[in-house]
Amino acid sequence: MVQVDEKRAERLMAVRRERGLSRQDVCKALNLRYSTYSNYEDAHRNMKLATARRLAKFFGVNYEWFNDGIGPMRGKPDVLYGLNPEGRRKALEHIDDLRKIYPG
Repeated sequence: MVQVDEKRAERLMAVRRERGLSRQDVCKALNLRYSTYSNYEDAHRNMKLATARRLAKFFGVNYEWFNDGIGPMRGKPDVLYGLNPEGRRKALEHIDDLRKIYPG
């Protein structure tokens, strides 16, 4: 049996509350059954990736943050967020070198 992602359920509840919506509001807007949505939020049921993408889009949050807790909640994700400090340093040095070669 697949482990339910409790942290994603917490993020789901947090963004819904932040928007001032009830569970019923979300279900009506996205044409979801109340019991299905409640199971997602209560961490009793996993959602399909397509559903996670749909919910992230509806709430206006980054999918990576919503699904995995990685990166910022909103705004453009940092493409270097997955690198360790040394890898990040090397990538930034490479970017600086490219800017010298291709200015402007």
